[in-house]
Amino acid sequence: MISIVTVNYNSRDLLRNCLRSIEEHVRVPYEVIVVDNSSSDGSTVDLPCEGKVKILFQNTNLGFSKGCNRGARAATGTVLHFLNPDTQVDGSINAAYETALKAEKNCTFTTKLANVEGKIEKTSHVIPTLKNMYNLFVAPDAVERWHIGASILVSPETFWNVGGFSEDYFMYWEDIDFFYKCIRADIPNTTLPTVITHHKGGCSRNVWSTWQRLKVMEQSGLAFSEKFDLRLDYFVFKHLAFFRNVILHPVTSFMGLEVYWAALLSRVFVSRSILLHNER
Repeated sequence: MISIVTVNYNSRDLLRNCLRSIEEHVRVPYEVIVVDNSSSDGSTVDLPCEGKVKILFQNTNLGFSKGCNRGARAATGTVLHFLNPDTQVDGSINAAYETALKAEKNCTFTTKLANVEGKIEKTSHVIPTLKNMYNLFVAPDAVERWHIGASILVSPETFWNVGGFSEDYFMYWEDIDFFYKCIRADIPNTTLPTVITHHKGGCSRNVWSTWQRLKVMEQSGLAFSEKFDLRLDYFVFKHLAFFRNVILHPVTSFMGLEVYWAALLSRVFVSRSILLHNER
């Protein structure tokens, strides 16, 4: 059985559309686990997939990682499908499920994502390390990549063997962390031909402004770099990405760099304050 885990926060219409598409198209045995992070918009009232939905009500907004982990603990399927509520599936999802159900345990799968116009999104990205930046030019096949976490299929055993989604992050970078841990554990990923429609950013736009979203993203990025001792790697990667994007996306590029430095200096001052306090 497939356990579809989705984390929701005030995304009522998106969640309904997602579950409606599951109810209409999924033909393999499945259950849906909705982890609701204390929504106030009536998200969990009269949901589709009646009889197959388990709702886990949270008293506060746990964030994405903790929500996914709680959903995974409540799952009873042999395959977990972490699926964003701002997605919609079609009949091709059944082939992906059949592949995942028959696969060896020590692997992960992702699906392709398309925007509402049907254009395929880029879902595979370089993990921001100096080694990978070097390999981009000299050994492209050796580049380590992460995949957007809007649609990930994995067995519970594999998921928990790498510690699930790291709860060091409230939101963003948990998918990078997850795939980085998988790479270090020699767990391969396969991107399946199934295409899922993705209303990109649909959930976060309901809650945060662009500035707030970038701030949360940078806080998570810095936490990742500190966790894996990649501070220099992330610093270099961030500035190279800025110069690459400044022509294509000038407003968000400058805003992103500004938020990065604000988040970086904030962490430096906090760390220094803790150090001075401990030395007293």
